[in-house]
Amino acid sequence: MKIHLVGRYDGGLIHGGAEVQLETTKRLLVQSGHDVKVLSPEVKDWPDLFHFFGSNDYYWSLAQLCLEKHIPYVVSAIWYVPGNPTELKIKRTKATIEQRYPRKTRKLLQNANRVLIPSQDIAQRLKTYFDVDPPKCRVVPSGTCTSDFGFNQEEAMRRKYNINGEFILAVGNFLDRKNQLNLIRAVQNTQHQIVFAGGPSDQPYYNMCRELAQEVDPKSERFKFLGEVPHQDLGGLLRASKLFALPSLLEDFLIAGVEAGALGKPLVLSNSWNANEIYGEYAELPDPNLPKQILKSIETAWQKSDNPAQAAWFLERYSERALLTRYEEIYSSIL
Repeated sequence: MKIHLVGRYDGGLIHGGAEVQLETTKRLLVQSGHDVKVLSPEVKDWPDLFHFFGSNDYYWSLAQLCLEKHIPYVVSAIWYVPGNPTELKIKRTKATIEQRYPRKTRKLLQNANRVLIPSQDIAQRLKTYFDVDPPKCRVVPSGTCTSDFGFNQEEAMRRKYNINGEFILAVGNFLDRKNQLNLIRAVQNTQHQIVFAGGPSDQPYYNMCRELAQEVDPKSERFKFLGEVPHQDLGGLLRASKLFALPSLLEDFLIAGVEAGALGKPLVLSNSWNANEIYGEYAELPDPNLPKQILKSIETAWQKSDNPAQAAWFLERYSERALLTRYEEIYSSIL
């Protein structure tokens, strides 16, 4: 199959979960013998199929051309708007009244041959906000994990990033919905050390986190801000960590959390998104708005050791082979 992958125009600069997902998809498809390109101005041929990563309204202009030329396309939704069904209806109505409703995104999703989502919960959310027909949705993991990720790299990463002692690892660009601020608040009266791996996507929010960390720990010994970390370093950092914690207000999959799960690491996420569907029984899920609950979950996870049964569960569920097979099934069904 000839497939063109389409990512956000500034993805190379931001490089978040959507970009990791696109890169993983390309690597797996190429290894399987497919003709795969990431769309850019240098790409001048038409594929058998387009795969969009994200629900970005500016994709609609290309999607319209796909419809005119009868070229199928799929969309990995990667959509973040918090709220239960009633709240989503209210937000939709308000956005419509204020002329902020993303009509082009609605058209993009409604006209897609398939909409790919990480859990079934997202299908109902897309129906409420965008009128997407749930049978059009297919559950596909947003990432993969391997047992050798960061193998034997723990000490090298400790040296590279000057990390000593046991620490909590939080991976994610600094955004309000990632909730790093409440993670700092949760441990401020403890001796826990947190290592943050992620860039300042929201600079004012990042500054707030740095200021609180400095206030809590003037010597800057307990909070490390590594900035954006190369993916090849992340495995070693995960292996060196005591636990993974990111009590986000909203995610759709959280690739770094799945990678941590596949290494058997204790996990602290949150109850405000569909983490239970993706992580099963292997994560503590506090209310992300309550630092005391986050701390309680951290203390519970801190007592745990790396769990081989958990690692096996993640590796079976989110293997590269499983993701590739799922993609090929979906692509083949619409060609």
